Amino acid sequence: MDILFIGGTGFFGKAFLNYIKFNNPNYIDSVTIVGRSAERFLNKNKEFSDISNVNYIYGDILKDISYLSKFNFTHVIHAAADSTNVTELSDTQRYEQIVEGTKNVLNFVRDHFPMSKLLFVSSGGVYGKMPSDKNSFSETDVLESDILNSSNIYATSKREAEHLCLHYHDKYNLNISIARCFCFSGIHLPLDVHFAIGNFVNDANNNNNIIIKGDGKSVRSYLDQDDLIEWLIEILKNDSFKKTIYNIGSEDSISIKDLAMLIKKLSNKKIKVDILNETNNNLRKTVYVPDCKKIRKKFNLVQKVSLSESIAKMLN
Repeated sequence: MDILFIGGTGFFGKAFLNYIKFNNPNYIDSVTIVGRSAERFLNKNKEFSDISNVNYIYGDILKDISYLSKFNFTHVIHAAADSTNVTELSDTQRYEQIVEGTKNVLNFVRDHFPMSKLLFVSSGGVYGKMPSDKNSFSETDVLESDILNSSNIYATSKREAEHLCLHYHDKYNLNISIARCFCFSGIHLPLDVHFAIGNFVNDANNNNNIIIKGDGKSVRSYLDQDDLIEWLIEILKNDSFKKTIYNIGSEDSISIKDLAMLIKKLSNKKIKVDILNETNNNLRKTVYVPDCKKIRKKFNLVQKVSLSESIAKMLN
């Protein structure tokens, strides 16, 4: 496989590079990492400089990327959406980055690599609010995020980008699959943004009490970055790319409070878990957990890295 990884300088790209560095898969011939920070990427991530079959190229999906056509690609991963620095983008900028950026990528593939296989990295956020009678989202669930609520700009934009992908498959016969990704853990997950598990690990690493701003009752699940990349690669290798959609994440749910307590235990630090709104009964409990039966059965996949193992690596 010759892979074009658009948006490869973020968490997904680092996880991908880390995986191929230590597993050396012989079915990957080359990887081209494209991102707005590609030129500075190796200076900040020198551990990837010794991977011989990887190129790093500047690219902005809101601008012309036709110059990438000089390379040959059999597979394209589109993961370009800034999900970490959420406060630095306006709603309009976020919408344009996800929707217009995806449209530009689709046009690029249509015009230059119509036979390649395109994997669009979407989000479990497209499902919206978890119904009270369910404890996980499956691919057949009706999407219920409130499009009239402007705070749902990320979920709405991802839904629209997915719709574009399916439209381009139907109209131009592009080979497209969609990965709806949930929550992840691992050594390359940012510790200083809005990810709860990263914040908690950061607190523990700095010998600070772990702070939970809510009531700790909301529920999440976490798949280690190595499992994440193994599952994505399995799609690249073996999927039909006939506008198939897969949930990717862990099915082992855990409350935010229990997550914090687990991190405290694994850190072996004399720190406390402070829940700032434990007695506030007005907070809405949220559940964000995938049903991954479809991808597990299709490709005979299992979660290999437990949450405790993944956290232990993050604490190192």
